[in-house]
Amino acid sequence: MPMYACVFNQEANSGRGKRLKKKIRQYLHQLDIEHHFFESTSQKETARIVRQATKDGVRAIVAIGGDGMINTIIQNSIGEDIALGIIPIGKTNLFANILGITDWRVGCRTLVKPQSTLVDLGTVDERYFTSSIEITPTQGVSYRYLRLFAKRATTKYCPIIMTIVSEETKLKLQTNV
Repeated sequence: MPMYACVFNQEANSGRGKRLKKKIRQYLHQLDIEHHFFESTSQKETARIVRQATKDGVRAIVAIGGDGMINTIIQNSIGEDIALGIIPIGKTNLFANILGITDWRVGCRTLVKPQSTLVDLGTVDERYFTSSIEITPTQGVSYRYLRLFAKRATTKYCPIIMTIVSEETKLKLQTNV
């Protein structure tokens, strides 16, 4: 059975993830999953754990948290021959849900008989993303237009859907503007 480095985000789901820690650890032991359990309180700490795990020859890192934890692990494991497991405990868990991992118990059970799925990654400004990306303003961005919208009495949102189709993939982007 493979050795996993499980990285637990105790702040996931507005700190509610803390109460699941004991249950998750017990369930991993009950399933006889060989693992090391690491707690992380920041992206910097998660990055350090991921880099050390890859140096130590770990072949799979398990994100125990939400989409933010998954994203941090991806950013710090690009170029490494390492698999990503997911035990969702965040608020949204968009990527986990896309993969059919609907809760933390399902995430734990996927580690018993792991099946690899290759996932295309997108990039924006040298940052990788899976199913969603949050784009924030950088220095020098004008907020004039945002202030205009904020002064309106009612704001209506228009859904925008963009589908990108190529021979290799079909990507659908959806947002409200």
